[in-house]
Amino acid sequence: MLKKRVTASIFVLQGQSVQSIGFNRFLPIGDPAIAAEFFSRWGADEIMLIDLSAPREKRGPDLALIERVSRACFVPLAVAGGLSTVEQVHDAVAAGADKVAVNTAALQDSSLISRIADRFGAQCAIAAFDVLSDVDRGPVVTSNAARERRPEEFLALLRRAEAAGAGEILVQSVDRDGSRNGYDLALIAAATQAVHVPVIALGGCGHPDHAVALFRQTKASAAAIGNMLNYTEHSILLIKAALARAGIPVRNDSYADYAMQALDMMGRPGRQPEAQLDDLFFRHIPDEVI
Repeated sequence: MLKKRVTASIFVLQGQSVQSIGFNRFLPIGDPAIAAEFFSRWGADEIMLIDLSAPREKRGPDLALIERVSRACFVPLAVAGGLSTVEQVHDAVAAGADKVAVNTAALQDSSLISRIADRFGAQCAIAAFDVLSDVDRGPVVTSNAARERRPEEFLALLRRAEAAGAGEILVQSVDRDGSRNGYDLALIAAATQAVHVPVIALGGCGHPDHAVALFRQTKASAAAIGNMLNYTEHSILLIKAALARAGIPVRNDSYADYAMQALDMMGRPGRQPEAQLDDLFFRHIPDEVI
């Protein structure tokens, strides 16, 4: 069985990593390169660098940012934001990206995915979809940082992206962004049933149990997580420990596996029982006398 992936998502606004809440509120975190280094060391299977400023400023990718982050990143790096031509994808790959995620430009011209896949391979091409829930229409695909609604049907767009050569599909729930209420499982389940390529879920993860529910109730290949990873050190290892306890196969190369660590309601390591802490006290052992 293929192992499930945990993808660390770094949202960047004006050069700084931020917490994104509902696509319209942003709380500053710090240097994206520092975040990438820590997430790499904490066991992320891959990192996704999402430049929120690019579509707002109507510019191409920030190559200097990609290069700086890639130097601190020891796992595959996917980049998103401002990519609208094959030449820009070439520049992003040359700057250190392993994959690219295209959204608005691919919705306007699905042949962009085909051209990326033809030149760099399908594994490099991620079709990204920002999706709103609508009571009347159901899932609604958006573009331009969720400011515009697309008329096309959600699942039809996913199938079109797959047919165009996308190696993976990223589905982000706009409604769940920053909510910490869990993934939109119905949305992700529908996406995984509609296509045969790996689906990455993003939006709403606020506790390791949310990742467990994602993989138990859908066929998602990867759980992309943003805000939650900024709250607790070793948070990726805690998530992977919860997945492993639930019988979900994950990669963990770290000595710190938290296999026996209980978590509190916030998903952070709980306090060990007093008896166990007592056993950890230093005890003096005199030198052996022969």
